[in-house]
Amino acid sequence: MLSTVTNAITPAIKALANRYINISVIYFAPYFWAFNRPWYKTSFEYEKIDRLRLKKDGSSLNINTLLYDTLSGFRIGTRDGLFLLKEEENGRQDHSFYFESKNEKSIGNNQIFSLLKDKQQNIWVGTFGGGLNKVLFDANRKVEGFQRITEQEGLPNNAIYSILEDENGFLWMSTDEGIVQYHPISTIMHHFNMEDGLSANNFRKSSYMALENGYFIMGGLMG
Repeated sequence: MLSTVTNAITPAIKALANRYINISVIYFAPYFWAFNRPWYKTSFEYEKIDRLRLKKDGSSLNINTLLYDTLSGFRIGTRDGLFLLKEEENGRQDHSFYFESKNEKSIGNNQIFSLLKDKQQNIWVGTFGGGLNKVLFDANRKVEGFQRITEQEGLPNNAIYSILEDENGFLWMSTDEGIVQYHPISTIMHHFNMEDGLSANNFRKSSYMALENGYFIMGGLMG
């Protein structure tokens, strides 16, 4: 569920947005979107600000990650489910996706730590305990379900803290048992851990990035 409160933007909020624009705000004309708890939408002109609060059972949800897809809008990963938000001419449309024990095509776990759209337009979801999930779409790009890739399929661990794609289409994921290289087409995996030179096998969420030179950075317990 999504609730909205609109206020005139204050100088304090404007200063905060300007100061932290590089780490907490995503630009998407004609709005910028900042995410934490709650997350915010405001116009470039700073005329007003919409506070968009995700709720479940009356409680606000912490947001871990966010991904924008031009075809289907924003995907918002929280501690309690995956949410889809799209701005349309007739208003804002939102959908939610949760783990269902009796539905094998439901998302693998409600804790969402990472999101990625790859070069083939696939959407990948990293969960805490439910492994890597691929979003399944119908012909109209509507979500049909999720394909789970877990320890049963060869992952060393079902906690996926980060997902990054290299120039050859391989996915690189940090887990609680090292780093995984995964090829989506062949489904071949390679595991890397402390025996291969990692400082630690345990990694953390929101601690990763791809550099312009092609290198990946992933933060773990030992840096």
